[in-house]
Amino acid sequence: MQKDYHTYELIDFLTDENFKEWILHPGGDPTVQTYWHSVLSQLPSPKQKLADEAAAVICSLRQPALPDGQASQQTWDQIARSLFRETPAEPPQSLRRAGNRLTWLYIAAAVCLAIGFSLFLYKLSQPTVSQYQTAYGEQKEIMLPDRSTVLLGANSRLRVHTGGWRHPREAWLDGQAHFQVAHIHRNGTPLQPNDRFVVYTSQGGIVEVLGTKFSVWQQATQTQVTLESGSVHVSYQQQQRTLRPGETVEMQKEKGLSLRNIMPALHYLWESRELRMDNAPIGQVIRLAEETFGRSIRLQKPDASQQTLDGTIPFDSLSHVSTALEALSGSSILINPAR
Repeated sequence: MQKDYHTYELIDFLTDENFKEWILHPGGDPTVQTYWHSVLSQLPSPKQKLADEAAAVICSLRQPALPDGQASQQTWDQIARSLFRETPAEPPQSLRRAGNRLTWLYIAAAVCLAIGFSLFLYKLSQPTVSQYQTAYGEQKEIMLPDRSTVLLGANSRLRVHTGGWRHPREAWLDGQAHFQVAHIHRNGTPLQPNDRFVVYTSQGGIVEVLGTKFSVWQQATQTQVTLESGSVHVSYQQQQRTLRPGETVEMQKEKGLSLRNIMPALHYLWESRELRMDNAPIGQVIRLAEETFGRSIRLQKPDASQQTLDGTIPFDSLSHVSTALEALSGSSILINPAR
């Protein structure tokens, strides 16, 4: 069978008996000489170089004592092993191609791994957004990452950054909430600007805090911020105001930012879930109850809507509110299934 010398490597030339015979007996059979000259002339340059290297090795290891000028197979195997230890043979072309593919696969895998790890670190460095939401009539207590607490009012939504909360501390509110902000202790040194607690309202207001108790109450046309203790700085429509304890500021699109010099007619007590009324029109109380519980409410006696109310009523359920309003107004309360 005709051999495919194009696939020959160094070890193949060294162990080919015909090739060794030709190298060891250059003046031998002319047919053999012609054959090998023809074979080598058709081989590519790298293969010719391998044949030359094999011939040099065979000549350098030529031993006249060997019978018929040929080495035993064991001797040639030893030569081959020695050559492999000193000069590794070039792998076959198919193996080189496979090796190249593997190399590129390794590079691609390394690049993908580096990109994936970078994305993982980037994602890890980004704050996670958590969202809290309440249904009509529901109030939820939330503990924030810095140990601040929030009482989220009915039909409201709060978004905060969690998982390694960065400074400044930020929250986004749509609805009503009462905040008790944790102080950041710096061993007596003044608080830095980045230590502030910032609440962004859905109507464009910004409330900045350093450590305090305050509430934000958003209604359809206005937002109220009431400060209980500490200090807050309110920004709205390029207007700014710093509140003192007990003060309430209103934000309205038409009027901008305004400070109330008197206590509001309605004041919600977050911890006890009660509504304190100070000469409050009953119609205003009903509108607040509708927004809180998501139901349509009306008085059976229309003239009762002109009354004003004082005192405190429970505001934790619609049934408690309606019972209290009926007792105070002397009129039955009609509640529709939905607003």
